[in-house]
Amino acid sequence: MSEEKKEVVDGLFKAITERRRVRIEYHKPHANPVEYEVDPYQLYVLEGALYLDGYHWKRKAVRCFKVCRIKQIWPTEIIFSNERGYVYEARRMSSFCQFATDREPETVRIWFSPFAAPYIREEYRHPNQTIMDNADGSLIFEVKVTEPREVLWWAMRWGADFEVLEPEWLKEEAMEKVRGMAGRYGMRFVAEQK
Repeated sequence: MSEEKKEVVDGLFKAITERRRVRIEYHKPHANPVEYEVDPYQLYVLEGALYLDGYHWKRKAVRCFKVCRIKQIWPTEIIFSNERGYVYEARRMSSFCQFATDREPETVRIWFSPFAAPYIREEYRHPNQTIMDNADGSLIFEVKVTEPREVLWWAMRWGADFEVLEPEWLKEEAMEKVRGMAGRYGMRFVAEQK
């Protein structure tokens, strides 16, 4: 870990321990750096990356920040006492991967081919997931989450061995991704099958 990153992580840990509000310089890919004022609540690791949950004063809501995107941290004089009902476990309950939002959870249904199905059965991805086996060896994976796009991103690793069944808007997004991939390889997209 670089010295810069160590300073950021140490600063966040200290701020969480002291319950001290901080200003952070945040760098999202393909965007200009932005400064935020945050009450830091929790550091945690998901899928190999370190994240911070904290109250984002500009948005007036708890938000998730990827720690590797925090370039600088400045402690303020403000000690916070109100965590606004924040409970890590409850916040993660409707999250599929990284993104935990305050949105209402939405049902996502994905079909997996007989080839992919045994591998999907081996995984435990979410507490409310269900798997429905089909007679041909395929399966339908169903989960209710606040950020359905994360389910799509996970399923796309199976290429032609998956299909989004619902919600309809996510199915449309999956088709756009496939068209983009085909275009990247110089292939024309075949007409949609209905």
